[in-house]
Amino acid sequence: MIKKWWNFFIQIMVIRIILEVIIKRTVYQLVGREVFLELVLRKVLWKKFSQEVIWHIGMIKSSSFFLGLVMLFVARTSKVKVIGEENLKRVVKDKERVIFVLWHGNYTLLLTYFHFPKAIGLVEASFRGNYISELAKRSGFQIIKTNNSYHAIREMLRMIKDGYKAFITVDGPLGPAYEVKPGTTYLARKSKAKIIPLSIVARRGILTKRWDNHFLPFPFNRVIIYVGKPIEVRPNDSIKLKNKEIKKSLMKLSPPTYPATP
Repeated sequence: MIKKWWNFFIQIMVIRIILEVIIKRTVYQLVGREVFLELVLRKVLWKKFSQEVIWHIGMIKSSSFFLGLVMLFVARTSKVKVIGEENLKRVVKDKERVIFVLWHGNYTLLLTYFHFPKAIGLVEASFRGNYISELAKRSGFQIIKTNNSYHAIREMLRMIKDGYKAFITVDGPLGPAYEVKPGTTYLARKSKAKIIPLSIVARRGILTKRWDNHFLPFPFNRVIIYVGKPIEVRPNDSIKLKNKEIKKSLMKLSPPTYPATP
């Protein structure tokens, strides 16, 4: 009888020890998992914070502010002449819906020398795009980021109808150079806006070795802004043929070098 109770007691103790081990192990696993998840979450949040906030403020904001001052100095010390100014005056007078088009290599010249009220532009949603976006905002542009082309076009369409003047680099953001993408013509058709070709040429500066032959102007410059005749896109017009017309007009407005003065 005593032996029987002793064996029962031993079994109870063994079960108790096993249960304690299982419970403690489960608790440790849960605690360890929670600690691990917390560490991972902290790392992810810190990475996100450092990229989106610290990097954005420290790198993009500060450097774009400095470059904005440089661009302002370049603009203020340069002499600018506009050829085709009557086309701009007609736009302002008639309050027409307008999409200005230019080559991608001209965008720094545009942000430096050509400022228009209620201007909007498309910028690629990337690190480089964020940088350009900050510079454009300092030049008075509203920016639509193209992380989703459908939503970007829809937003730009809405803003054009609200009276904003759109600016689009028709061969951007990644080329090929001097090839007009169909999006601009489609946007003009849907918004009933006229397309105005734009080209800017500076006498002195750096022609970079990029796909778009990007030009960076120097201070104390001479600059010519060429404004082309408006191109109308009717509902039944061929987008392909209109793209050729836009390209022909831009190439005609874009001399390889600043014209010699007599």
